[in-house]
Amino acid sequence: MLAFIHDEVILEVRDNDKLYDNVGDVSQIMIESMKSVLTNVRITVEASVMDYWSKSGGLWEKTYW
Repeated sequence: MLAFIHDEVILEVRDNDKLYDNVGDVSQIMIESMKSVLTNVRITVEASVMDYWSKSGGLWEKTYW
């Protein structure tokens, strides 16, 4: 974890040929961890891949449920 800005968690994920798989794995870990705390709330992760943090989004985006 690099930073927490308002309601966003900034993480560094290894940039290699498995980048998008790694992002999916981190997203699933975050979802499963939050489900143990918020049992009656639908948890989502809005993942973005970017070279630097930007509110407007990045090079790739996906929502995990």
